[in-house]
Amino acid sequence: MKAELLRITQNSIEEICPKLIINPNMGSRVYWGLIDKYSWMGYDMEPVKNIIDKGDLYRIKGIKSKEDVLQHGFQSKLPESNTFFLQYKYHGNGVLTQKQYLNSNDIKLLWDYINHL
Repeated sequence: MKAELLRITQNSIEEICPKLIINPNMGSRVYWGLIDKYSWMGYDMEPVKNIIDKGDLYRIKGIKSKEDVLQHGFQSKLPESNTFFLQYKYHGNGVLTQKQYLNSNDIKLLWDYINHL
């Protein structure tokens, strides 16, 4: 069931072909491919300098060529679209200070930055 939901999610992301994906759930990084031990969607990402210094910024390079990738042999359109992925830690339970929260100014700065890379 979880694998089918991720397959639908990945196909939808590929269809939309976003320029920037903001993922505020650190726990879900396993599904994206950021933890090599767990492939799931298996996106291959390279770290990129993050000018807002909130979270980790990556450029999606494709899909890892591992047997345990959910859609093994899948060809991603995201590298052609120059898609970036921001892994951001968000806690609504007060763990982060107000200054650490991602805000609209951060997103605007990040958007302008990635559009010049």
